[in-house]
Amino acid sequence: MMNITPVILCGGSGTRLWPLSRADYPKQFIKLEDNITLFQKTINRIKLIAEKNNRINKIIILTNESHRFLIIEQLKNIKISVKIQIILEPCSLNTAPALTLAANASPNSTLMVFPSDQYIENDKTFVDCIQNSINEIKDKLIFVFGVKPKSAEDSYGYILYKGSKKIKSVTGFIEKPKVEVIKKILADKKCFWNMGIFVLNAKTWLDAIRITNESIYENVTKSWKKNSPDNLFIRPSNSDYSKASSKSIDYAVIEKAISLGIELKAVEVKTNWSDIGQHKALERLYEKNKKNNIFLGDVIEEGTNNTTVFGSDRHVSLLGVENLIVIDTKDSLLVVNKKSSSSMRELIKKINKKRRELLLEHSVVHRPWGTYEIILQHKNCKIKKIIVNPNSQLSYQSHKYRSEHWIILKGVATILKEGKEFKLCADESTYISSGQKHMLMNNQKQILEIIEVQTGKKLSEKDIIRYQDIYGRLKEDKK
Repeated sequence: MMNITPVILCGGSGTRLWPLSRADYPKQFIKLEDNITLFQKTINRIKLIAEKNNRINKIIILTNESHRFLIIEQLKNIKISVKIQIILEPCSLNTAPALTLAANASPNSTLMVFPSDQYIENDKTFVDCIQNSINEIKDKLIFVFGVKPKSAEDSYGYILYKGSKKIKSVTGFIEKPKVEVIKKILADKKCFWNMGIFVLNAKTWLDAIRITNESIYENVTKSWKKNSPDNLFIRPSNSDYSKASSKSIDYAVIEKAISLGIELKAVEVKTNWSDIGQHKALERLYEKNKKNNIFLGDVIEEGTNNTTVFGSDRHVSLLGVENLIVIDTKDSLLVVNKKSSSSMRELIKKINKKRRELLLEHSVVHRPWGTYEIILQHKNCKIKKIIVNPNSQLSYQSHKYRSEHWIILKGVATILKEGKEFKLCADESTYISSGQKHMLMNNQKQILEIIEVQTGKKLSEKDIIRYQDIYGRLKEDKK
């Protein structure tokens, strides 16, 4: 029997959930419920499946360069015995090229394909449904999974089916139809929302994508054959991968599967589900009070109904409002009218033109060595709070345009400046002028906390010249 390979698609940016989700720290990595991220919940579901199958030999995670250390960080707290292979997509080309990479990486396997950013309420029900499909899988057969629609959502794909058995025959597949079409589909009652989860043999996918999209098949296959391992990561060839066309799994193959002679079977998952693709979907994760309000954070209200608040550090007061979603982060405040027909995509386009940096990073930025938080920023001055994890270090670097002042708040800093090493404790400080080579290290078992004050004509995160780096970022600098 073939091995089973779970494939986690983890390259999305989740900008529709801004400002909670940012390109460099998207929704799958945010702790939304139970202090566990959606990515970690996905891994935990795979652990449950692995307990029932000894044929799972590895898990493939497909992500990108900017998220690779987030993946490592989030895997630290999860004990799993199965080997994990992290493939770094050279560029973002949607899910069909990503799955083609996975199929090339595990060509003789049955693939279980999971998005990393979904909320699924009942893990046991879900795992049973996946197990049923594994027991039945064969070549030229693809299992898709769906839930009964609760509304006419035009952001989902729809699975049309016939039959009343647990495993149903798919008669059609429509990706993100218009509302008028959805209403006709719902009236027939023989449809599911498509969860974007698939079980299929790698050969079935490779044979299909070779026919439907030669650009993806040829370029991604070449890219994989030229891959280069880099410690925990595998990097396919960028020059070949970037030539492939950008298509989703649904558009590239699933919608055309029946015409290709591939049998599509649908399994209903009887659970609450959401891809958390919009702010209203967040409400499914939390219990509402008697006024249909959801308040997270320091919130006081009077005369407020049907309103959701995600607060951060500041207090939020509400008076006489209703039908709102309020998301308050350290650097951005979003207020959404639930009844508005306006598109979040259009707002994101405007933000991208005027304040693009707000779409990329949170005020708290995660790095492989720890985090930094921007406390204050002006044209010629920036103040950061930097936390360096135990036994971690930044790169040996210099800056062309800025100087830095470091003040130690907590822990013991080991500093390398122009080849000379020294230590600083709490309440001590040092100055690094522009052009000086320097490195900040935490060789202790406790966290290191410092304040960094940057001054200069140009204050940019790109103003870094690296000379040594244990995280492999010298390669990125040369690109």
